Amino acid sequence: MIEDTRALGEAAQADVLPAGARLGPYTLRERLGEGGMGIVYRAEQSHPIARSVALKLIKRGMDTAQVIRRFESEREALALMNHPGIARVLDAGRSDDGRPYFVMEHVAGLPLDAFCDQQRLDNRSRLRLLVQVCGAVHHAHQRGIIHRDLKPSNILVTQVDGRPAPKVIDFGLAKAMDARLAGDRTAFTRAGAVLGTPEYMSPEQAESGVDVDTTTDIYSLGVVLYQLLVGALPFEPLRPRRGVLSTLPQASRPLDPVRPSTRLLHLGDTAVEVAEKRATDVAALGRELAGDLDWIALKAMEHDRTRRYASASELAADIERYLAHQPIQARPPSLRYRVGKFVERHRAGVAAAAVVLLAVVAGVGAAGIGLVRARRAEALARVERARAEREAAQARAVNDFLRDVLGSAEPWQLGRDAKVVEALSRSVKRLESHELPAELEAAVRDTIGTTYQRLGDLESADREIGRSLEMRRRRLGPENPETLTSLADLAALRQAEGRYDEAIRLGREVLSLRRKVLGPDHPDTTTTLNDLAVALFQTGQLDEAEELMRQAWQVRRRVLGPADPKTLFAQSNLASLLESRQRAAEAEPLLREVLAQQEQLLGKAHSNTIFTRKSLGRVLQDQGKFDEAEAAYREALEDSRRTSGPEHIDTLITASDYALLLEDRGRLGEAEALLREALRGAEATLPKGHRFTAIFKRNLGECLGKLKRFSEGEALLLRAREEFGVAGGAGSSDVASVDRRLVKLYAAWGKPDRAQALKTAHPKP
Repeated sequence: MIEDTRALGEAAQADVLPAGARLGPYTLRERLGEGGMGIVYRAEQSHPIARSVALKLIKRGMDTAQVIRRFESEREALALMNHPGIARVLDAGRSDDGRPYFVMEHVAGLPLDAFCDQQRLDNRSRLRLLVQVCGAVHHAHQRGIIHRDLKPSNILVTQVDGRPAPKVIDFGLAKAMDARLAGDRTAFTRAGAVLGTPEYMSPEQAESGVDVDTTTDIYSLGVVLYQLLVGALPFEPLRPRRGVLSTLPQASRPLDPVRPSTRLLHLGDTAVEVAEKRATDVAALGRELAGDLDWIALKAMEHDRTRRYASASELAADIERYLAHQPIQARPPSLRYRVGKFVERHRAGVAAAAVVLLAVVAGVGAAGIGLVRARRAEALARVERARAEREAAQARAVNDFLRDVLGSAEPWQLGRDAKVVEALSRSVKRLESHELPAELEAAVRDTIGTTYQRLGDLESADREIGRSLEMRRRRLGPENPETLTSLADLAALRQAEGRYDEAIRLGREVLSLRRKVLGPDHPDTTTTLNDLAVALFQTGQLDEAEELMRQAWQVRRRVLGPADPKTLFAQSNLASLLESRQRAAEAEPLLREVLAQQEQLLGKAHSNTIFTRKSLGRVLQDQGKFDEAEAAYREALEDSRRTSGPEHIDTLITASDYALLLEDRGRLGEAEALLREALRGAEATLPKGHRFTAIFKRNLGECLGKLKRFSEGEALLLRAREEFGVAGGAGSSDVASVDRRLVKLYAAWGKPDRAQALKTAHPKP
């Protein structure tokens, strides 16, 4: 008999049994939940064993033949299954008034999404839990049972031996594919009524509720996966939650959801909270979702059921491939994709080679941008086309080289904790014995050299970049764009070594040639503008430095856009220069704009973001906004230590700058500790005579003078003065900066003769 949904619901109203009521050997303790057919209680079993259970009792007024058949089918369906991820059926019986009940394992846990959010699990941990859920669902499917109402609230997570263990509950809407359980179809779906939760329903379940198979549960698992990854449903919540077929707005929603990575961008301010619950930031979460996770979620939620994963075990297998950095089945395979996955699986051993490949691919992309602009300038087009062809050939050769080198991990002989420097060293040795075209070898050596530089091994960087430059000059000529790349990298290396005069000379040479060959608006030209400006800034040539920085910033804003990372980097450098010229009020809005963009695009822990936050701290300090400045410095230092390591030059500079603020606030003991940390790190990692080692000695010497430890302070300041003199001459601005500090120290120490001698040498300290 077909019954009206509303009438049946009204007839099903019943009083909840009070705590203490007994059903057979079970004493009810509290109501846990309520479904369409019955009420679930937590109960205590007294014999034959004492334990806590969940008891589901059919509602009064719901004991029609149809409902009882469905209730019994749920019990039988659960009894067929024996899986640690599914709540077990323990017993069954009838109440005194004849209503059936059955007893299940009591799962004292949180819904899957709530548990993950409460524990702030990252997405990889969430995926591992979902793999377990897929195993339970596959077990049910193998026994002919479709759940039909999979959602986070029906997947409870408990702790077993200290580890999270999800369990699937509430098979109340389960459909039995086995004929002996199926019985009359109306036991599961009444005409005109669709059972389940609309937000998690497959299209075929929402349309009829009858013509469903195991892939309807795959769709629901896809929605659960989507929600776990991005903290939102793929579609806006459907309303009404209960309704007949005609009221479900399936026809009005898209066939397929947007990608999780795209959905994240549409969350607005909520995205920050979502990322924090996954122990990351918005930018990093977006990068993580884009690609494989997008593909997996969308394949599980295909509108066409024949294109979904064929089983829950297939979905679990693809998730496990993702977790193991293996190619997934959900996305179309390509050689580039599979090579990339191989590199991820052998990250320690192939780090240097991966950098090489990415650099060359990026170069090809840059060439493509140049070809677009080439329509405006035929001369530049010829240069860029030739460059693109060479780099495309290089990319193919690099692929062949990488496949040869990475065909087996054995030649690398690297342990799990091998450092990238060791990988680079081995890659250089491999390069010596590998016959590569000269142009490709030059490209590889240049990339290896710049990687050495970023890692602080400046001697190795000098060797590889120098060989690259020599090879390119000989093979390609002095004005070839590739030759200019090596020359520019050599200029950057000289700057990192503190050899500023040579860095400026090389920078001017590169800038002149790039303007001639590539044009003034080319990205490589603006990079040289910016690098040369920084070198001029560091040597006190501030007027020219500001002019070049403004040129680089304005060109990048016009050509690349205001939010491009290179534009933001140039804007940040300009702000730092303005701050050094006592124009902090001009610098602050520039830095705040940069910081907001970098946090969104790169994440809070990116080195560029950290640098900008530190720069903002200095600008705030100059304006007397000390509390804000200290917060910015502290956060920058913590992020730099965590991201780059305690001895990285960026961390050391940040520690020194933070210490200067603490000095201004009278917290000299804290300042001394940070300055000693910076000096120890510099002496351990930087080449002898590096400018920053002298800067840290100067800053620590000044701090010790303020602490009235005059002898120690004087010794450090004199050592800094000597090192500055070797690098820049006795009349350099760095030497003068030390002398001004010595004058103050001698005055406080009560040694006026020494102070007077320095004042005479510098009449305007």
